[in-house]
Amino acid sequence: IKREIHYLHFHNLIRSIAFSLFGIFIPIYLLNLGYTLKSVFTYFLILQILTFAAFFFGYYLAKKIGYRGLILTSAPLVIATIVLLQILSSTHISVYLIAVIAGLENGFYWLPIHSFFTKLTEKKKKGTHLSNYMIFGQLAGLFGPLVGAIVATLFGFKYLFLAVLIFIIIYICMVNNYFY
Repeated sequence: IKREIHYLHFHNLIRSIAFSLFGIFIPIYLLNLGYTLKSVFTYFLILQILTFAAFFFGYYLAKKIGYRGLILTSAPLVIATIVLLQILSSTHISVYLIAVIAGLENGFYWLPIHSFFTKLTEKKKKGTHLSNYMIFGQLAGLFGPLVGAIVATLFGFKYLFLAVLIFIIIYICMVNNYFY
């Protein structure tokens, strides 16, 4: 179990790096594409509502395919979210459809991760494990936006999205190999 909890911490670090690279820039990106502040707010509102709803749907889906299967189901959704955001400027895709996909991905991802965390941590050390888990995410959140800003400024959002996809593929491979 000790090895698996370390994988969970490392997995959180990789995912946090991926999302911290671009997460803070999504509103700026959408505003730069000409979306109104109201549209950007609506995007995030839809994303949050769908995340909440996906927890309930994900719970029932996990009974059929398991938690690992549910995380792997979220993988194409997160890739679709990144790709659709990247091509948003050149296509007629609804930004709200992207929010729906992102919300489903969030719910399908976080439900099993929390379950894995609960299952893998020892009762007496849950506080320590939770602290470590949170620290990895916070460290990524500290440096990710700075690196993301540098990449977006020097190379553009296209390369920022590409960097995010690379980190996402790494964490998907980790789920496929280390979580059950």
